[in-house]
Amino acid sequence: MTTSRLASLTLAVIALAAFAHADEDNCVSIGHDVVVAAGEKAEDIVCVGCSVSVVGEVAGDVVALGGRVDIQGEVSGDVVAIGGPVHLAPTAQVGGDLVALGGKIDREPGAVVRGETPSLPAIPLMGLVGLFVAALAFLVLLELLLVLIVYGVAGPRRIEVVAATLHGGAGRAFGAGVATLALFVALMALSSFLGPARPLMIVAVVSLTFVALAVGYTGLGLWFGRGLSRRAGPLGAALLGATVVAVVQLIPILGLVAGTIFGFMALGSAVRSGLGEGTDWLRQQLATT
Repeated sequence: MTTSRLASLTLAVIALAAFAHADEDNCVSIGHDVVVAAGEKAEDIVCVGCSVSVVGEVAGDVVALGGRVDIQGEVSGDVVAIGGPVHLAPTAQVGGDLVALGGKIDREPGAVVRGETPSLPAIPLMGLVGLFVAALAFLVLLELLLVLIVYGVAGPRRIEVVAATLHGGAGRAFGAGVATLALFVALMALSSFLGPARPLMIVAVVSLTFVALAVGYTGLGLWFGRGLSRRAGPLGAALLGATVVAVVQLIPILGLVAGTIFGFMALGSAVRSGLGEGTDWLRQQLATT
């Protein structure tokens, strides 16, 4: 397995979790261990900050970020552990590749791996994994704290409206975000002609933009969270979605692209809804001018 293929696999599985509705056979878990018991079957498994134990059968891939993987049964696809060890019991069968970044592979006699098991340098990877985990924890905690504050201040109704705006047209929200950024740049340029009032203008524009981004990101988290879990309440779904958004944004290079898209969508959804006033708020305001 090449590095690019590993990155693509991790991105693909996480992106699937972020954008697709949850499937009963798929498992995406954040902070809660996943166990596939004997006689049970599952498709792809993604575990962030938790461990995976497979005694039964997994028809797809197993990816664990920040946790261990224990295989006693059968995995048809790849097994990837980032920042954690992998243990293969004598009865384990892995149909794809086996990779542990920053963790030890404990493969008992009798365990079958039909793909590749590349030898990776442990010391540099441990440093990279430590940096990744630290950045992940900081970003996730920061974003969850922001979601909690915004949800409490704005209220659930406004956040629901922002999420509904994204659900009704994510592309239009993205376009509105791009237009808002262009307006922001134009206002910053015009502020140079305001003389003594320029600092006040800059503070006002930056503050409004920050508020819009904060409200938009909270609504974005709720939108993603609803796709991942239909049983979670509004706040739980917003926190779940915000966690996934934070994790996706930490993927090198591709995370930067994803973060830019998320930022435009968050900003645009907040602007289009008037910070949660209504899904057609901006269109109605433009129609009355």
